[in-house]
Amino acid sequence: MRTYKNKLPVRTTCFLIAITLLCLIYSAFPVSAQAVVSIYPSSPTVQTNQNFTVYVNIEPESPFVGAQTNIDFDSSLITAGAVTEGELFGGEQTLHIFNNGTIDNQSGTVSGLYAAVLGGNQVSDSGTFVEVEFISQDKTGYSDLGLSDLILSNSEGQAIPVSIETEGITVISAENEDTQEESSGASSGGGGGGGSDTSEDVENIDLKEVKSIYVLSDTNISYQFNEKNNPVTSISYHSLKTAGQITATIEVLKDISSTVTEMPAGKVYRHINIWVGKHGYATEENMGEISIGFSVPKEWMSDNEIKAEDIRLNRFSNGKWNDLQTSVVDENSDQVFFKSMTPGFSPFAITALEKSGSSVSTDENIPLDELSDTDEEVKGVELSEETEPEKETETSGQQLAQNSLLLLIASMFLLMIIRKE
Repeated sequence: MRTYKNKLPVRTTCFLIAITLLCLIYSAFPVSAQAVVSIYPSSPTVQTNQNFTVYVNIEPESPFVGAQTNIDFDSSLITAGAVTEGELFGGEQTLHIFNNGTIDNQSGTVSGLYAAVLGGNQVSDSGTFVEVEFISQDKTGYSDLGLSDLILSNSEGQAIPVSIETEGITVISAENEDTQEESSGASSGGGGGGGSDTSEDVENIDLKEVKSIYVLSDTNISYQFNEKNNPVTSISYHSLKTAGQITATIEVLKDISSTVTEMPAGKVYRHINIWVGKHGYATEENMGEISIGFSVPKEWMSDNEIKAEDIRLNRFSNGKWNDLQTSVVDENSDQVFFKSMTPGFSPFAITALEKSGSSVSTDENIPLDELSDTDEEVKGVELSEETEPEKETETSGQQLAQNSLLLLIASMFLLMIIRKE
């Protein structure tokens, strides 16, 4: 029996090798353009048995035609009610379909939310995908708001890379509701887009200072504070949009904020609440390069053997404390002045890091129910905000797995051809 042996030209073999090398090179460069999908409540803090709204926003990096997701929450603290469509997919002006999903308040999910444009249309602008009405329960605490089974697809039916940004909600007791509303109404100052209801216990507020500025687009905004016992000296940011009269509110507190669930790490100098505008204004679409100026007395630092480089401004967000990038900017005979960069506004605490020799961990915040009444110093550790790098690592791992599979298939194909030769 005569056998035939087919030999591929050398150029064909080289071409296949080149394709394999291209696959290998491609695996080293993950896709960088990602759509941002965010979920956040209408207010970061609510009282028990209070209605509020949760929004899901999409900021696409490239056009897409469809979106689907589930919303996850702690049903022991909050329950979902009505689901309505946002304006993202065009409403009545654009041919599309929308499904308001299924609410399951026992398991804490709103599942099967989806929308898609029809007739060759695509979505390119940012906007609200869906709005869900919630009501808080009698129990107090913090509930995460999460997104699962999230998919954005383009006109070819391919999934678009996404990153997820989440904000939770804190439920506090409504015992002081009447007095809090009275305090809020008396100090709202500057109308329009300025007022901010903080839900802080009025008995815990030592000092309140309010400033208003008319905000124009592409302008550097700076609020200056000069009350003697207010450690905050300024709030500065670059305005990206014209917003009208915007009010900044500083609440210097006697103790930790009533909206916070745990003590920050380190030695605490002062607890403060900082708010700018109504909820939804302090976003990256409206402002950039946000900084907070504050001061600490040299006498307090000396009494506690604290150096200026150990001072930090900590922000409470998403149910935990995160220390902010802080630097010394000036000093006089009595005070040292600092500046911290922040992504937003909420309860804050001015603290000092532990002395050298203490262990460092990001998990040593102290829950309030573990503190005794006589605890005056809460020792902890420096925190760092690492949520986003973890997401990037997870995404990079998925891309590496996909590209490695592509490389394996190409290599097996090349090996089969070589064996035939």
